[in-house]
Amino acid sequence: MKPSILHIRKNFKVVLQVEKGHIIFLIIMGWTLLIYGGLTFLVVKKKDYFLLSGFANRPEEEQVYLKQNGYIEAVGKLLMVTFSLLALSFLLGVFSVPYGFEVGMATFLIVLLAGTLWLQRYEVPRKRKRNYWLIGIITGIIVIFIAFLSIFGYRENDMVVVDNTLVIEGMYGDNIPLDQISKVEKIDQLPEITAKTNGFAMSNRLKGKFLIEKSEESIRLFIAGKSSYYVTVETEEGLIIFNRENESELDRLYQQLQSR
Repeated sequence: MKPSILHIRKNFKVVLQVEKGHIIFLIIMGWTLLIYGGLTFLVVKKKDYFLLSGFANRPEEEQVYLKQNGYIEAVGKLLMVTFSLLALSFLLGVFSVPYGFEVGMATFLIVLLAGTLWLQRYEVPRKRKRNYWLIGIITGIIVIFIAFLSIFGYRENDMVVVDNTLVIEGMYGDNIPLDQISKVEKIDQLPEITAKTNGFAMSNRLKGKFLIEKSEESIRLFIAGKSSYYVTVETEEGLIIFNRENESELDRLYQQLQSR
């Protein structure tokens, strides 16, 4: 039996949505690699040290000291290592390796920050202590910010039915009036996820907007690990799929939505 024209069009729209996100990723990361790679090439191979931030404005005696003390070579090594990590992250993202891009970029950031601290051993002695403190504070702020986002994102969204409204609290949360829900069903397993459009994904936690197989529009997921079943909620704004860590709580929510 030949597929219908409507079915082909729907599949084509899904492909276009995935390809659009993929193209945007390629453009942004491509330019980033080009600029970062160009800087690395000019500093390491062409020895254009004046491209280094602040180097051209230093007194001549400081420039001479930095060159003789190995600062320039150390910067070159750091640029080459971090560029390699950036390129690896790009490839992992291109081939859609699960969490490959996220892990790669996290490693890139850690190496870049640690390497910047390591560079201070080659700095002019009177500036080392100040730079250690400055970079240490910046590193601490970034680490705390990333840790906060990770903890906040990994935390299960609170979900309750109150005042004829399904209230989803936390990251990517929403308030959905029950009269806007057209269907509530159970499914045994999650559909295959093809792309993340605007969401959070860490380990077995999924929340936000994702594309799934055989769907032309993004759906919203609030998944807290594996469970014996998942609940699908069809609304005026699209499909929502969720589960709970506590399956008795999932049963209660399902019954409340069914009896709306």
